[in-house]
Formats: sequence, structure tokens, C-alpha cells
Amino acid sequence: AGILAMSPDGTRLVYAANRQLYVRSMAEMDARPIPGTNLDVFAPFFSPDGQWIGFFSSQDLTLKKIALAGGAALTLCKMEVGVAFGGASWDGGQIVFAVPTKGIMRVSSDGGVPEVIAGVDATSTAFGPQLIEDGRAVLFTVTKEPGVDRWDKADIVIQQVGSTERNVMVHGGSDGRYLPTGHLVYALGASILAVPFDP
Repeated sequence: AGILAMSPDGTRLVYAANRQLYVRSMAEMDARPIPGTNLDVFAPFFSPDGQWIGFFSSQDLTLKKIALAGGAALTLCKMEVGVAFGGASWDGGQIVFAVPTKGIMRVSSDGGVPEVIAGVDATSTAFGPQLIEDGRAVLFTVTKEPGVDRWDKADIVIQQVGSTERNVMVHGGSDGRYLPTGHLVYALGASILAVPFDP
């Protein structure tokens, strides 16, 4: 689900190591630990304003956020025992995250009860969601393939929130992200590819 995240303005990098989060300014060589994140964490992601970091704590199976300026980690929602975590992104007041065997979930950035906005069946696995179209649709990866190369055989799809219909944008790739330049970037093997994209 990823161990690092770049701030929206490109000035800071946050990564998970030694069971906690570290932040490094791109203008400096050294990283510093983020107090309050020694919670067996992974999958960090930034708020749109770059002032908060969201992350998953496997210590207590929660999705949390913490201010980069300091303070306590705040719990957003609790996960079920045995449920995996497949990445997250933050858009406005909404956070979307993947529970690989259930689909894409949404919770308020203030916390609450998460809701499924794009479910998957028992044969599929979901990963890496991003809200697009002002939160009206979600871009994510889904695969039915087994094995270590399953993500290279995956589909990058768009689904309107509240709909069950999906449109495949890319067949054969994963972890798609829509950029403001009008491109969809995604991973395939050891490469990152980009295609023009109009949502």
C-alpha cells in the first residue's frame, strides 16, 4: 500500500520506517521522526493543503491523521480484524481508501463510519483509490488475477460514486493517478507511464 508520500507542493517527503513516520524537507538532507506516529504505521498520504498526514496503524487497526505541526494522532475510523489496507487519498473533506477484498471506502476527514462507494466481488481485489470530478467519481485499480504479477494484469477503472458501472481506462497496469496536466500516470512493471486523459 506504499511507504512514502510527497506533499502536494513537492517540498516534503513523508515515509514509513521503523514502525513510524518520518518527514524530510526536500531542501534538507536529514529526516526527522513525526512524534505520535510510532504506531506500526504504513501507507501515509497528505491532506490537500499539505498540513496533515493520514496513515494506517496496524497496531490498533485504525485509519488516523496527524498534523505535521505537531500534536496527537487522531483516529478517523476503525478497521475490522483481518482486513487489509490498500492505499488512500484525501480530497477536500473526504478520504477514500481501499479495503482490497471489499472495495473502495469513504470517510470524512473529521472521522466517522466509513461507507463503501465502489464494491468488489469475492474474486476481485481493489487498490489505490483517488477521487476525481470533484468527488463524484473514483479512480482505482482492480484485479482478478492471482500471483505476484497480478498488478501488471490489473485494470485501472473509473466508477461514479453511487453507480455499479465501471469504465476501464487502462488494461494492464496499476496505481493510476490523475494529474492536473490532463494525464493519467500509472505503474507497469518497473516503469511509470503517462497517457493523455480527460475525465
